[in-house]
Amino acid sequence: MFKMDIHTILGGCKRFLRKWRLILLLFMSFSIWVTTVNRFMPTVSEAHLELEMDIALDVRVSNERPNASQISENANVSYGNATEIKNPENNTTSTVNSHPTENANLSYGNATENENPENNTTSTINSHPTENANVSYRNATENENPENNTTSTINSHPTDLVLCRKVGPDYADYCDLDGDIRVEAITSTIYVVKPNEIISKSWTIKPYVRWYAPNIKNWTVKLMGLDDINNQNNFIPACSINHSNPAILYSMGGFSGNIYHTFSDLLFPLYAISFGFNREVHFLSTDFVWWLNDKFEDIIVRLTKHQVVNIDEEYGQVHCYTKMVAGLKHPNLVIDKSEPEYERGASMLNFKDIIREVYSLQRKMAMENRSIPRLIFISRKKTRVITNQEEISQVASELGFKVVIADPEILTVVEIAQLVNSCDLLMGIHGAGLTNMVFLPENAVLIQILPFGEIDGSGNTCYRDPTAGMGLRYLEYKITTEESSLSQQYSADDPVLTDPMSIFQKGWSVMASVYLENQNITVDLGRFTEVLVQAKKLLQN
Repeated sequence: MFKMDIHTILGGCKRFLRKWRLILLLFMSFSIWVTTVNRFMPTVSEAHLELEMDIALDVRVSNERPNASQISENANVSYGNATEIKNPENNTTSTVNSHPTENANLSYGNATENENPENNTTSTINSHPTENANVSYRNATENENPENNTTSTINSHPTDLVLCRKVGPDYADYCDLDGDIRVEAITSTIYVVKPNEIISKSWTIKPYVRWYAPNIKNWTVKLMGLDDINNQNNFIPACSINHSNPAILYSMGGFSGNIYHTFSDLLFPLYAISFGFNREVHFLSTDFVWWLNDKFEDIIVRLTKHQVVNIDEEYGQVHCYTKMVAGLKHPNLVIDKSEPEYERGASMLNFKDIIREVYSLQRKMAMENRSIPRLIFISRKKTRVITNQEEISQVASELGFKVVIADPEILTVVEIAQLVNSCDLLMGIHGAGLTNMVFLPENAVLIQILPFGEIDGSGNTCYRDPTAGMGLRYLEYKITTEESSLSQQYSADDPVLTDPMSIFQKGWSVMASVYLENQNITVDLGRFTEVLVQAKKLLQN
């Protein structure tokens, strides 16, 4: 019985082999042919493929195909037939477009993720990006399709795309964005969807002109490339509100409550960045301060036709734009002539024209229709008090000035603006009160009294340097140890008096506590008279 079963089985195997031997021979021949080709033929890379096929690029954003409103004109995306070419030797995937736009790109895998601790960016890059940040490629191959008379370019080395950078003297975060932009308030994230880009990257930013400023919410700018869009695990929020106008995202935190920083860090940068939009721009404020916004609303409405959006409270909303700026630049009331905003016409003189219109300031030029110069003395009551301001005022009167003493803290913005504009000379000790020079008429004079302590750098940046752009003349008076109350608080050989730079090296807070918060001034009338005489000559000429 057992032998009979064995014979039966062997007979069945012979019948099976006779029946299927042709198929087995074909399979073995095909295997040998494939092995030979792989061994002796060169490897085909993405840069040398010549394909004649229809393509289909299936772009999914939030599991949906974007419509025309979701993809900007600059997105350079081609939809329709696409095919993926997989290379098992290097585990890469290529997407080849037979009907691409002028800048259609190739997607390929084998990506690596790089972190940059210096600028808080994370990037996923593929193979060999070029150094050029623009959309240009090396080692591209053109493929012609005779059936539909089209040419496709396969790009093997995509470039890096930089959306955010550090700018200005205080290393502000500044992002110039265009395309499919989605602002999700609840996560403080800006998604920039670029289906034609290979690279994925993110930036963590503070939308303020000074990187070191406190109380600034961090925002994330995410560049979502083709791989992100095709990855079902990546969530890209759908638009809830589409806008045709551009937007500017900025913070009202930091130092903005101070009058100097309100103009330097907020109002003037907003003016400069929004210049050229003809008020057709949306202001998105993070760290919104309602009273500050209300206080200077008359200036803000000259910059935008739209109500300021408290973006932090737009829960559940995704605002979408095709053009956006995140962050501000041009602090310290100065705009460099090399900046594109200046080339478009933004300037401090133009900003002063807006201020003059807002607060109904009558005088454009100093000493216009008058022979007696009018001097306004900015008074301080708490720190850096000038103890003999009455005597200084008397000397100025004797020199032929009409003197007005003003405390900006007890006046409204309109009141101080109109009072300063009525004068030809503004003087006071280094401090935020000197910011009122923005209301002076052109050709007026600013006198800055610099406290003892080698704070020239701050004095120059904050008040000397902006005067040129404002059309003002500048003079300064430096306090000596004998004029400072510090000479009564410290011994003559103390580093506070003999080596102020050693105090600076201990940090800003230590320096400020000594030279800015605990120093009063008694001006030498003889020395100061010389400065007043010089100021009068400037005004008369």
